[in-house]
Amino acid sequence: MGIPLGPVATVASDAPFRCAADSHPGLVRSNNEDLYHFDRQRGIFLVVDGVGGEAGGEAAADAALRALRATLEEDLDGLPPDRIRRAIAKANTDILRLARRKPELQGMACVLTVALVDGERLTVGHVGDSRLYKLRGGAISKLTRDHSPIGEREDRGELSEADAMSHPRRNEVYRDVGSSEHGANDDTFVDLIETSFERDCALVLCTDGLTDLVTASAINSTVLARRGDPYSVVQALIHGALAAGGKDNVTVVYVEGADFPSAALDAVSTVPAVAAPPVAQPSRSRRAARVALRAAATTAAIAILGVAAFDLAQRAHLIGNDSTTADANRETHHTLRVGAAPADGFSSIQEAIDAAQAGDIVSVGAGEYPAPIRLKDGVTLVSNPRRQAVIVGPADGPRGEGLSARAIRSVHVEGFRLLGTSSAPIAVGIAIDNSRIELSDLEITGTMIAALDIGGASEALIRGSDVHDNQGAGAIVREPASVSMVQNLVLENGKASARPGLELIGRAAVSLFNNVFLHNGPPGVVGTIDEQVREHNFFLDDRRGSSAPAPRAGASRH
Repeated sequence: MGIPLGPVATVASDAPFRCAADSHPGLVRSNNEDLYHFDRQRGIFLVVDGVGGEAGGEAAADAALRALRATLEEDLDGLPPDRIRRAIAKANTDILRLARRKPELQGMACVLTVALVDGERLTVGHVGDSRLYKLRGGAISKLTRDHSPIGEREDRGELSEADAMSHPRRNEVYRDVGSSEHGANDDTFVDLIETSFERDCALVLCTDGLTDLVTASAINSTVLARRGDPYSVVQALIHGALAAGGKDNVTVVYVEGADFPSAALDAVSTVPAVAAPPVAQPSRSRRAARVALRAAATTAAIAILGVAAFDLAQRAHLIGNDSTTADANRETHHTLRVGAAPADGFSSIQEAIDAAQAGDIVSVGAGEYPAPIRLKDGVTLVSNPRRQAVIVGPADGPRGEGLSARAIRSVHVEGFRLLGTSSAPIAVGIAIDNSRIELSDLEITGTMIAALDIGGASEALIRGSDVHDNQGAGAIVREPASVSMVQNLVLENGKASARPGLELIGRAAVSLFNNVFLHNGPPGVVGTIDEQVREHNFFLDDRRGSSAPAPRAGASRH
């Protein structure tokens, strides 16, 4: 399981769709006024964002959630649009009654988005500026409209998405639940959307803590990159908001049709190239420009993460290109399966790697597999399902390396957990020497010396991974190695041993883009990191590091 950023996400995995959700207070606020709920059996999915200060916002969100659940679960009369209208009207009435009984809660309200899935039918009820996106065929569309002046201008095309995200009045809303009387039949209260729910689509319901900082295209790319793993999708989206500053509570509910992972395979390869973040226009305030730049950087980083398998030309842009013709000369590539199922050809990862040829894929099923494992040139190693193949230390051998790559020209590892424990220790999670390697969607925890140790003339790309709670350093990069890190979370490493989250030895070259470094052993980062590079990452370890930006000035609904 990945790092729980807030309350542990709940996951439902069986047909006809899979879903997950989580909420995080962000990096600025100490309380969380967001709530979520999903009921896969009943097809109920919702997010609620409280308005009215710490006590009022939380009370309004709680009252709304209780009313919505009670009505949608117990009042089954009528069509879905009627049920949603009644549920939101009851939430509105309950909040008003609570505010009348408790004067200290006067002015509290909430915004919310509710979705009902009934077979192939999707019905959405919406008030405020929370959102619902539908993803299908590689594209993303926003089904809800923001009930805010800035949101309306964005929907009309008067403001670009980036301009709207950085606007000082972004968080003003003119319609909410709980501030005035409304009935179930009030046509000016609840927006209703009726459309289809296909088996090859996905839904993202979220609060503005995500959409104020992460663009729609970045959301789309993130979902495509982690399709088939709802928990990973939710965590990656929340990571994106935190990487961009985490200025507000952020909540995500993700629903995935049974056929979405396979249908999205073709779409992943068509993710557009990532443009460089735009230069801020002189007419913007410095604060707005900085917010826009962070949002653009987040979009670029997550879009990079969205390409599940880099082709050699794309990879060359990040880590150089010295590819061989081994793959091109082979007419067929094979997938070698490792696991306990009768159809699996191997029970050992190392045996499958040794049998593979350049261009082959070694696909590893759920379970624990002992280290050490030596990687092989041109062979891709993937966990399927992601994060469910776990590499553990040898119970009867000396502590050593989980994975190792030495003198390898090209290799890709994706989706594994590497877990060191006191009874099965791992000294170094992944040791890389004189190799070109791509690591994606990994979790490395519990190692004794370092999660990653990269040396020699290595070129490494590390993306979308969680490096946390290691006794030693998060990552050690030794001269003359070159490393690119994109959209990783490096958390709580080296605290007992006073080792950093990132340690650069000599003149090691490192490129950092939209990573989050939190609460690692002092001083957090060892080595020189250019201030411009720091601006595109989040550091909360050393005095020079970036800190979470203050909330934007101007009118706000929070």
